Amino acid sequence: MADSQSLAEKGAEVVQGAQRRLDRLRERFGWLDHIIKAGALFGEVTAGRLAAACTYYGFLAIFPLLLLAFSVLGYVFAGHPEITQQVETTLHQNLPFISVQDIVKARGAAGDHWPGRVFLSRAWAGWTPLGPRSGRSGSARRRRGISLSAS
Repeated sequence: MADSQSLAEKGAEVVQGAQRRLDRLRERFGWLDHIIKAGALFGEVTAGRLAAACTYYGFLAIFPLLLLAFSVLGYVFAGHPEITQQVETTLHQNLPFISVQDIVKARGAAGDHWPGRVFLSRAWAGWTPLGPRSGRSGSARRRRGISLSAS
């Protein structure tokens, strides 16, 4: 029992010594203190979780936007051969795996009928951070002191 207690005491002394050395380093080097404080604040405000949420919503918002962009570009390319030629040249140089003809064929991908357009608009609104499922209710914003008004 005495050995385990002395071992615990020695461990505590080692930790205290390391803490004192770190404190001296923080006093000596302001940039180190700044980094340690930033790391502590990062953890306090759960910035990792918030960054992951932004990435998640941003990533999911890309897919319906790309589908919509392909559809709109398909209509533009079908009616303007001079734009089509310029874009085809640029795509061939930079992204040879994408063809303008594929984009023209995809012009109906966003839905040629109104149910498809309604579905895509609702899906986009639900997947973006500003949509109805944003995860931040008004009461949650008030608890955290977040104001959305321009005051």
